[in-house]
Amino acid sequence: MQWRQRAADFLAWRRQRAHAWGAMLDQQDILLAALSVQKTGVVRVMVYEHQHAPEGLVHLSERDEWLVQTLRSLGAHLPARLRTMVLALSEGRCRQGVLAWHGAHGLRRLEAEVQLEAAAAWGVSPEDVGFDFRVDEVSPTAGVHPVQWAACLREELVQWQQHARSAGWR
Repeated sequence: MQWRQRAADFLAWRRQRAHAWGAMLDQQDILLAALSVQKTGVVRVMVYEHQHAPEGLVHLSERDEWLVQTLRSLGAHLPARLRTMVLALSEGRCRQGVLAWHGAHGLRRLEAEVQLEAAAAWGVSPEDVGFDFRVDEVSPTAGVHPVQWAACLREELVQWQQHARSAGWR
């Protein structure tokens, strides 16, 4: 019987996740969007905010405080359990590339190769990059799949995550 309660809790949680929040953070701007899946399956933009930092912010601590306060106010109407946000950094803070993958090896090996490629692009050690990738299924050459990847410095990513967490977002 206990598994039924857990399944019901899980399904109830899944039903509540009919929307998603995302933010692109930069030194002077915040772009925030909330998307909602309608009953018809159509995705609708519920909120779109473009906030600019005030002109007088000179020190990094002032800018960080503005960022936290802005994120806190944008999510104040949400219950804490629904304050989950995906973060993105601007293109200037990321590196991108395409890796030719032969697909014969497992996904773990591909992940390691992408991490090594991203670290080489940044000129840092592999543990110092945060990355994501996508395998393109269609390929001009049989057996070779292009893998599109994007990476940023983990230090910057952690900094932005800490700002979002201190503003009450997960």
